[in-house]
Amino acid sequence: MTDLVVGGGAVGTLIAWALATGGRDVAIVRRAKTDGPSQAEVALVDPAGSRRAARVTEVAQPDDLPAAPELIAFAKKMKARQFARMLEFEDEESGLRIKRLWSFYDRRRARRYYADILEMPEDQRKRLIRQYARFVKQLRAVRKAMGLPQSGHAGAFCFLSG
Repeated sequence: MTDLVVGGGAVGTLIAWALATGGRDVAIVRRAKTDGPSQAEVALVDPAGSRRAARVTEVAQPDDLPAAPELIAFAKKMKARQFARMLEFEDEESGLRIKRLWSFYDRRRARRYYADILEMPEDQRKRLIRQYARFVKQLRAVRKAMGLPQSGHAGAFCFLSG
């Protein structure tokens, strides 16, 4: 049986290498691959410079395998983020259940990054939860107002361009 690693980036290649050096038959899905399955070598080079290689099969899609894989490892950032977003934190003060993984913008680096709120300093986490609680309260008020028949805008959305 073959193990399938979905995601041929750095992490996926490392997982494929580890499985293959452990004696497993490994296929790795590479997004840029357009032809049929082919043999490839993946290697790990340690800081001292020694190289340890393993053979894997590269495929363009899981359907390229002759049989269903025994194991599937997802090494895709988006899939990892999707699963991470399922993690929740229950705040005892507010009683809110909120997601643990949050996206923030780093102005210095001009890019987004993700942070687990449980790894934040307590004061920063509490401030974020207070802001989120205020947002939820405002959102509920807007939803309630939109549902009122006398508002004249029941169920309607307004898009402003500027």
